[in-house]
Amino acid sequence: MLLDAFASVWMAHRRAWLIWAVAVTGLALAVIAGYDFLLRRWMVINLADWLNDLQGLDVNEPLGWARLIGFGIVLPWAVGVPVVYWASALLLNGQGELTLLLAYPYPRWQVLLGRWLALVLGLMLAIVMGSLPLLLWVGWQQGGWLALLREQMLFLALWGLSWANVALCLGVWSGQARLARWSAWLGLLFVWVGVGVGKLFWNSSEQLLGWLLAGVAGMGLVAALWLFERRDILG
Repeated sequence: MLLDAFASVWMAHRRAWLIWAVAVTGLALAVIAGYDFLLRRWMVINLADWLNDLQGLDVNEPLGWARLIGFGIVLPWAVGVPVVYWASALLLNGQGELTLLLAYPYPRWQVLLGRWLALVLGLMLAIVMGSLPLLLWVGWQQGGWLALLREQMLFLALWGLSWANVALCLGVWSGQARLARWSAWLGLLFVWVGVGVGKLFWNSSEQLLGWLLAGVAGMGLVAALWLFERRDILG
């Protein structure tokens, strides 16, 4: 049942998820291209100096630029917004495929877990393809790409998984994909701003944030599977 549910979602969305991954890669390349172009502008230079003074974040170097602009601003949105959309879409019946899968004499949670695993594969594809240009660029220009791989890429994966599972849990609980989608997007905005302000002014621990995101991702998935087993979301 897991494989059937996985295959039904993957076959339906694989082309859209590949386009998503290519688009994220294009945004990462735009971040790289903007390094030389934007840093020549006096306003950006002053902003970069201000950030350097606040936290010692040297955005004049490729590593600092990739951490702030790439993994701090562009990629969290490029990953978070689409994954919320598709996580809430996992609860839509489409052409009756969800009804068909739920008709089999298997636990209902297996259907949702299989569909979720297909989404995770699409999410990981987008994260890897979006992170790879930044990792290669930083490694070529400055070094230190292992730090990005170990910290920022893992943080990005936890970020995407946590918001996907929040949207999924809200969708199962409310029975409304659109409500879950917009609620998760609004939460993403507030948390992104809060995390940014915390890291900027109070030097909040990225390790602590990572553990919090991992906890939200895990509890969100467990809650969604538990609710899906007990609620008739198809009405």
